[in-house]
Amino acid sequence: MKSLILTVLYLAKDTVNRWTTRVSSPLARILVVFFLSMCSLCFMANYVLSTKMVMDQITQEGGNIINVTAQASSNSASLHAPDNINFLKEYLDCEGLTLWRTGGSVKVKGNNSIPVMCYDLSQREALMPLLPEKSQGIVLLFPKRNRINLQEGPETIEFRNMRYDVQCRRIPDGHLLSKLYGGGVLLAPSDNPLFAPNRSSAQMILKTGSMNYRELTGIEHYLKDYFRLENAQAYIATAAGLLKKMEVMLSNQNECRAGFSIGIGVVVGILLTALASMEYRQNEYIYTLMKSFGIRPVLLVGVFIAENLFLVGISFAAAIQAFMLSQDIVLREFFRLGRYRLSLLEIMPDIHLLGAALVVSVFVSSIPIVMAVRREIGRVLQ
Repeated sequence: MKSLILTVLYLAKDTVNRWTTRVSSPLARILVVFFLSMCSLCFMANYVLSTKMVMDQITQEGGNIINVTAQASSNSASLHAPDNINFLKEYLDCEGLTLWRTGGSVKVKGNNSIPVMCYDLSQREALMPLLPEKSQGIVLLFPKRNRINLQEGPETIEFRNMRYDVQCRRIPDGHLLSKLYGGGVLLAPSDNPLFAPNRSSAQMILKTGSMNYRELTGIEHYLKDYFRLENAQAYIATAAGLLKKMEVMLSNQNECRAGFSIGIGVVVGILLTALASMEYRQNEYIYTLMKSFGIRPVLLVGVFIAENLFLVGISFAAAIQAFMLSQDIVLREFFRLGRYRLSLLEIMPDIHLLGAALVVSVFVSSIPIVMAVRREIGRVLQ
């Protein structure tokens, strides 16, 4: 055990001595790995940020919203829409809202027409923050930007030549209704005698928990099967087609990023192999003498692997830190990506990929050392 410790200490001292006598050797490895890693992170961050910007835009445009228009097979038939909120959350991972059409509209400022939709008592939970305490559950909803210039507070509407005062509320950002009724909508409870719901025609709005092609397609197929069994027609509008194209693009990006990381690993591996082979040949006589004294060849190989892992590790860590500190300038000035910023978690898959490529290059670069230490002692010392 004592001899092993002394051997390791001697090899460590020999490594430090090589660094001090030939500074260019460790410095070349550090600088090459640092700049290649920095360039790779900037290149891959461009892909990640571009995808993030597109996905954010899709989300803002309602990419996670499923709009379903259901119609019974005949006007006299009654339509049964899936309104079990617990079922939607547990099995479909989405929240939903079912509204019934009335076929009517009300007039507000300047004779502007607003559609009227009815909701059942089972849907009050999804609408509770918007419903007024009074006004018999009738509320006029409008988005943040609306052409009528509606404001929150009491508003007068006209229906069948009669005027009524109702509460006017703004639809919160991200609410189920925010993307569907851009011009506003009047909601009334289905038991209100003023507005009679048409039970043969329903409007369903679903919001998925996570936005991806498979989940949207699964929900779409479920709804189609449900309404087909109910002998009803359903027109379902989703962003599944757009998300499928995004997944294809992401797959192509992943291949490109993997190829880029492998390419950098190959370049670093060639550099490390050349330097390790040169340094071993310069000290081959001493290492062979150590072998003759009983030092195991695996220790000689291990010291080169540990040395390269240390230098590559600190260079890679410095490149990550430098990128995180300078990404505002790099991404804004060179890639013109605005003020978007990546967190360490968002770029972590690329860090893992590049780090794995560098670690593999370190072990591949030790192959010439393995071949060299296997040479017979007599052939080297003769």
